[in-house]
Amino acid sequence: MAYVVRICLVFLMIMLYRSQSTSQERYLAMSVLTV
Repeated sequence: MAYVVRICLVFLMIMLYRSQSTSQERYLAMSVLTV
């Protein structure tokens, strides 16, 4: 089931990136993915 969560996190990160969010939000998303 871990891979399902990873896919969801990647999708959320892409949505944040497409919405031109702040660099801080992008950094937060990346830090979550690396865990």
